[in-house]
Amino acid sequence: MKKEISLEAGPINMSSTEAFFSFHHINAWDDGDELVMDINAYDDASIVEKYYLKELEKPGTQLPFGTLRRYRMDLRNKKISHHLVSDACIELPRIDYERFNTEGSYGFTYGVSLKPTQREGFYNSLVKINAKNGDSSYWNEDGCYPGEPCFVARPNSINDEDGVLLSIVLDAKNKNSFLLLLDAGSMTEIARATVPQAIVYGFHAEFFSENSLS
Repeated sequence: MKKEISLEAGPINMSSTEAFFSFHHINAWDDGDELVMDINAYDDASIVEKYYLKELEKPGTQLPFGTLRRYRMDLRNKKISHHLVSDACIELPRIDYERFNTEGSYGFTYGVSLKPTQREGFYNSLVKINAKNGDSSYWNEDGCYPGEPCFVARPNSINDEDGVLLSIVLDAKNKNSFLLLLDAGSMTEIARATVPQAIVYGFHAEFFSENSLS
């Protein structure tokens, strides 16, 4: 015998702001009477066409910058405001989700980026952005194209830069790939594990500890 379930929808509120485009949001939390949303945003959707292979193959092509913007919605009057946290390019953003998801106290986000002095071509850097003041720092190496970084906290870490970043990097010069291990605090290399072949370049990545698999 089938049981009918009735789902009553709650009130829907509509708000509007200037148009923008986004693939990914970074974090969101309540701040008193405001909803705060950190979003990896673009001015428009032109980034979609720039990802086409025919566009990437063009000499001198430059990807539009996705940047960290902070949107605030006043829950009383539904008005939305925003400001640019950092003008650094970032895509595939990650934070220490285990401890800081929906927490406004988070300090840093990590992602793939374009080296400020080398904007042509595909994402050639990893970036770390301070969500409090917008400061940014990078890792890059000529001919290397990193994938989405994963932050892994040290045991008993004190904050969300006390740990390591993991990223699978395509090394175009040597035609292979390697797993890169960075100190998240200094964005300096600790180690790399090289494989003899190129790993298919993908968008997303994930880290699973032994404890998470048991």
